[in-house]
Amino acid sequence: MSLPPTIMRLRIKNKKNNVSLWLPIFLAYPLVLAIGLVLLPLVLLVSLVAWPSGYGRPLLLSGFYFARIVWAMRGLEVDIHDESGDFTFYLK
Repeated sequence: MSLPPTIMRLRIKNKKNNVSLWLPIFLAYPLVLAIGLVLLPLVLLVSLVAWPSGYGRPLLLSGFYFARIVWAMRGLEVDIHDESGDFTFYLK
C-alpha cells in the first residue's frame, strides 16, 4: 500500500547561513480535503455540462489524478548544487 508524503525536509546551505526545516505536510491534508469537498458540487456540475464535448470525464477524474500524483511523490529528492550554495528538498 502506498502512502502520501507526510514530512518535507528543506535544507539550504550557503556561505552565510545553514537552514534546515522539517515541515509536517500531513497537517495540510485536512484543509485540502475540506476544499475538495466544497468544490465537489461545482466539479460535478461543470463535468456534466462538459460531458458532450469530451472534457467531462477527465474533469471528473481530476481529483483522483491529483491524488495519484501526490502519492507518487513520496521519496522525491531534489539536490541543487551551485557556486553560491546548496539546496535540498526531500519528501518523506
